[in-house]
Amino acid sequence: MILRTNLQNLQKSKLPFLDRIYGITCLDSIRAGTFLANHLGKNPADIVVPVIGGHSDTTIVPLFSLSKFPVTDLKVVEDLVKQVREAGTRVVEAKKGAGSATLSMAYAAHRFVYTLIEAYYNKTTSNCAFTYDSNVRSLYCARVCIFDEGCVKDTVPLESITEYEHKLFIEAEIVLKKDIEKGLEYADIYALDHPSSHK
Repeated sequence: MILRTNLQNLQKSKLPFLDRIYGITCLDSIRAGTFLANHLGKNPADIVVPVIGGHSDTTIVPLFSLSKFPVTDLKVVEDLVKQVREAGTRVVEAKKGAGSATLSMAYAAHRFVYTLIEAYYNKTTSNCAFTYDSNVRSLYCARVCIFDEGCVKDTVPLESITEYEHKLFIEAEIVLKKDIEKGLEYADIYALDHPSSHK
C-alpha cells in the first residue's frame, strides 16, 4: 500500500524510472525457507521459497510447491503458511513490544540490494519484490521477479502453483485491492499539492 501511494505522488512529479521502484518483500521468502528447512531438517541456505501477495497476515502467500524441495501435503503446507504469516507477530511478542524483526529485515534488505547489484552488472537473477504486474489484473503485489540490466524484465508465471496456493492468492488479491484503495485515498488527501497538506 505504501509503495503504491508513493508511486502515485511520484507520478505527479513526472520523475523518471518509476518502473524501477520496488518494495522489499524477500523477508517473507527468507522466513518461509527457514521454516521449510526446519521441517525437512536441511540447511536454510539451500532452500528458497517464493512468496507472493502482500506482507499482512492474510496476504502472505508462500509457494512451497515451487521450492527446491517441493511440499504438497496440504496439512504440512497449511502449518508452514501459518508459521510464515505469524512470524512477525511472534518476534514482536518475544521482544515484548521493544521492537520488531530488525536483524532479519536488514538481512532481507541486503539480499535484495545484492540482487539489484547483480542485475545492474547484467547478470540475470530473481527475487521476490512488491511491484506492478500487468499479468495479475494490473495489481501491485509481491511477485517472483526476473531482474536484468538493473530492473524487472519479467515475472514468473503462476500456472504451476497448486490449487491451494492459487486459492490463497485470490483471497490475498481481494484484501490487497482494498488496502491499495485506502492508501490512494490517503495519498490524495495528504499529497504535497493538496490544500490540506499545508495546514
